[in-house]
Amino acid sequence: MFKIIKNTRAFTLVEMLVSITILMIFVGILAGSFTSLIDANRSANELQKTYRNVRFVFETVATEVQEGRFDYTCFDTFILSTSIDPICSGSFIQNTFFGVLKNAGTERTAFKVEDNKLFIMRQKKINEFTWDTAAWEPLLAENFPLDEASFEIVPKVDPYE
Repeated sequence: MFKIIKNTRAFTLVEMLVSITILMIFVGILAGSFTSLIDANRSANELQKTYRNVRFVFETVATEVQEGRFDYTCFDTFILSTSIDPICSGSFIQNTFFGVLKNAGTERTAFKVEDNKLFIMRQKKINEFTWDTAAWEPLLAENFPLDEASFEIVPKVDPYE
């Protein structure tokens, strides 16, 4: 009366469980690889940001030096400790400061390293002995610490005098 037909085309429950288990293992491996890829991308972006900042600092300093000449007035130890000039005054550690004169000595740009940061000051000459008041500003707006930085000016004396 009733005929039992065997259908061999369907999946059994065991086959389905095995295939789902294999699929889940594959998804787990892919998820781990994806998170590793995201971490590597984040590290690469931070490194690119650092290189961009370093390149910006070097290009800024190089441009100022190429467009002007060194300001030797602040390199005398006596002048550094007694000057009323805001760029020269203060106690600078050797090789942490230098200035550049531009436009026939009417503009001055100075760089200094202090507290592991690079600062810049741009000034215009008001008269023979007076410069406008300017403040030291960080060369980079974001917090970009320098582990070590120094400037070496050669020759040590002004060759034009």
